[in-house]
Amino acid sequence: MKAQSSFEYLMIFGIALGILLPSIYIFYGTAAQAQDNLLYSQIDRIGQNILSTSRSIYYSGEFSRDSITIDFPVELISIKIYDKQELVLYFNTDRGPDSLVLWSDIPIITNSVEDGGVQWLTPPGFNAGQGSLRIISQGDEILVYLEGYS
Repeated sequence: MKAQSSFEYLMIFGIALGILLPSIYIFYGTAAQAQDNLLYSQIDRIGQNILSTSRSIYYSGEFSRDSITIDFPVELISIKIYDKQELVLYFNTDRGPDSLVLWSDIPIITNSVEDGGVQWLTPPGFNAGQGSLRIISQGDEILVYLEGYS
């Protein structure tokens, strides 16, 4: 009789464990995916903010300027401008490094040294946190730079 009740307890424990472990696995995967989605949204918002403000300044005319404050997340590695048209934001996720590419319909430059058509908007040694971007119209193109790093 004792063996039968011990076996029943083991069966109940096994069934409970069989239900609990997949549930934990599914919950953890969903939570990690939600965190990545939040990061993608935040990175996209930063890029769209840079582009929309640049577009507004460009169409306001030469010598127009503005400054925007951005909260750069810890996961953001760098922001680069390729060929004056492509804004690329590099960042880390739980699954590894990733990037977001945004296209600009106006020419954008920065005051960094050009390296084969690539310009660094965020310099090496860039730290996350709140930063201020200065956006200035130079007539036929927009100058964007991170204040304090120029």
